[in-house]
Amino acid sequence: MTEPSPYPLSQPAPSPNKNCWVADLATGPVALRVVAGPDVGLGVLLMRDPISTGRGRQNQLVLTDRKVSRDHIRFELRDGFWVVQDLDSRNGTRLNGTPVKRGGLAIGDFVYLGDTILRVDPVSEP
Repeated sequence: MTEPSPYPLSQPAPSPNKNCWVADLATGPVALRVVAGPDVGLGVLLMRDPISTGRGRQNQLVLTDRKVSRDHIRFELRDGFWVVQDLDSRNGTRLNGTPVKRGGLAIGDFVYLGDTILRVDPVSEP
């Protein structure tokens, strides 16, 4: 299993389409982009493998936000759709402003953890 590595993402995202669920790779490549917080500019591609996010070095997306738990959230494919799962973090996780333990993702969604905000973006292929 190859782990995706975080990379800076500089291109602006297209307008969000709230009716488009992020399903497998059928919708094309999808990225998680840090749009607010201490790690603005970091991001990671969602492929097929789960992506863990937190302050711990073992995560695929490592954040420096002190309000983020070492093992805060995991993004994984469930029944063909990407979901975010809170890993019993101390400060919780919000999806588009609503506290969640687990929630399905759509293009344009915002995931809040600590002072960090992640956005789910399509990645345009060259």
